[in-house]
Amino acid sequence: MRELKKRLGQYFSGSKVANLLTFLCKPDKNASALDPMAGSGDMLASLEALGLKDVHGIEIDPDVIGDHPSIVLGDAFSLSSYQPFHRMSWDLVITNPPYVRYQSATESKSSEIVLKNSTQIREGLIEAIKAIPHLDSQDRPLFEKAARAYSGLADLAVPSWILCAALTAPGGTLAMVVPEAWMSRDYAAAIRILLRKLFEIKCVVEDAGAVWFPEAQVKTCLMVAKRIPLQSGMENRSHCRLRLYAGSKSSKSLVGNISYHGLKAEEALEAMMQAGETEKSHNFDLSVAAMEEESWPSKALSKLAASFGLDTGSAKAMPPRDVCEAIEISDLKLSNLAGWGIEAGQGLRTGFNKFFYVDIIDSSSLLSSVRADDIFQEPPFPISSRHIQPVLRHLSEAGSACAVTKGLLSGRVLCIKEDLSQTNMQSMQSMPRDLELLRHIAKAESMLFESGSRMIHIQDFSAVKPNIKLSKDGKIIRQWYMLPPLAKRHLPKFCVPRVNHKSARGLLVEDGIVVDANFTTFWTDAKDLKRIYAFLAILNSSWTQASLESIASVMGGGALKVEASHFAKLLLPELSIELEAALSPLGERMALNGVTEELVMEVDAALLGQMGGGSDSVENLRALRLSRMNARLRKTP
Repeated sequence: MRELKKRLGQYFSGSKVANLLTFLCKPDKNASALDPMAGSGDMLASLEALGLKDVHGIEIDPDVIGDHPSIVLGDAFSLSSYQPFHRMSWDLVITNPPYVRYQSATESKSSEIVLKNSTQIREGLIEAIKAIPHLDSQDRPLFEKAARAYSGLADLAVPSWILCAALTAPGGTLAMVVPEAWMSRDYAAAIRILLRKLFEIKCVVEDAGAVWFPEAQVKTCLMVAKRIPLQSGMENRSHCRLRLYAGSKSSKSLVGNISYHGLKAEEALEAMMQAGETEKSHNFDLSVAAMEEESWPSKALSKLAASFGLDTGSAKAMPPRDVCEAIEISDLKLSNLAGWGIEAGQGLRTGFNKFFYVDIIDSSSLLSSVRADDIFQEPPFPISSRHIQPVLRHLSEAGSACAVTKGLLSGRVLCIKEDLSQTNMQSMQSMPRDLELLRHIAKAESMLFESGSRMIHIQDFSAVKPNIKLSKDGKIIRQWYMLPPLAKRHLPKFCVPRVNHKSARGLLVEDGIVVDANFTTFWTDAKDLKRIYAFLAILNSSWTQASLESIASVMGGGALKVEASHFAKLLLPELSIELEAALSPLGERMALNGVTEELVMEVDAALLGQMGGGSDSVENLRALRLSRMNARLRKTP
């Protein structure tokens, strides 16, 4: 049952989430309502408690429906599932879509439930869009384009969102429990575009403490929007934005512990939303915000937006609103990473670290001694030094340092550029130092390793197999153990751990060190050490850290997941000779001594001083960074 829940992405809403979402919708008692991914019926029960009678649901898993009379067994992406209702238009569409990639959902064969693959889901979505009667000649092409445009990397929540939006009648309400990535990932671009064109967001409620769905390990949001006529431009309409921290939750309600002018819980929330003013507390943060302008970080995303009739060239990207409010600087001159001459990506993914990563025992310019992973049960063996390269695998290997040097690292990655196959044994006699490596490769080839529910050979792993290259006549010209040439993102100048318990520490990396995929990596063609040290300082500044607290993803345990897509949205103070000169010596001190709170404060003062801010800006920005970090870690400031 646990495996099935994971495969289906089942993280049921529960009464507290359902009650808050239905409260935010304020539906008319005569409204028709549909939950197309109804699960056990939490949303429907909350609607019925409000007095609605025309409520219905669709659920694919018969084991969770029970005897709920309003839910039919079916697949929301199949037209046949709507036949019992005799309609495909609803005043309220409300749901908690599956938290899973459909690629993963179809991998297991242990259940009798037949799940569609990505192609079938897309085809079913398009078929449903064509059949919905209220979509007119202008609306329908937009929905079809969105259905065809979303990335195959998307969560199942993305096509679910498009389906629910299409089912919402003109003037109706769309209410969703959505993963945090719904607005931050490039693969959700089609959703953001549909929001701009066909919906008016009423409110967004964020699970800032990541406590609503502990098993899901993601931060989630509630979103309520009204279906409106097609808009021609990029109207910047306002909506209520509420962040709920862990302390806002009581035993009965997600907002049970908030208060406002003597009111409690939902009554307090309603009064605050009607007042339309900013309200902050230790357990919530309410504001009225315009829909944030998108940074459109990729050419592909800009092209997609243009195809929907959105002019992204005039969109002005801004830092997170909290950062702007904290520093109170009116004339901000900002740039993205490219303005600093920096590119971001992800480190090396070998496909099978237990083979490709070894530990150095002893080394010289020509010959080294290494130890393979314990899984091979081998003593240390000699290897030609040309086949290995220093690698940073985990943050712990850097210790407290802010500059990663080769001397710190015991890890090595096998970068074998020659075919050492059995057919080359004769030529190996002149290179005896490679014989032990050849034996190690042969042993690895003979072993079976666990992959999901199967035991397979290392050369058959999905991420290792592409290493093999064949000539036109079918001869192997690159073996499985020969990694493709290392790219700049694998040999970066800086890196930041992708998963961070506290702040996302930026590290300077010595040339020639390979960095693992556990890190987001940064590289630059700049050779000037002043520029390099200045960027190291700004990576660890409260400006960057506070921005990442708003931009990046909070995981279930409170860790902050920071990826290249988040840094693509990061805005930095515009690079100038003066700013570089102010930050460079501080970055050099970080490289030598590590990141300390005192040094970060010096960086903040220098940074904000160059931007026109004073001591209040420094204190406010630092307080924002710490409060956000404490909130996700569920600590009292």
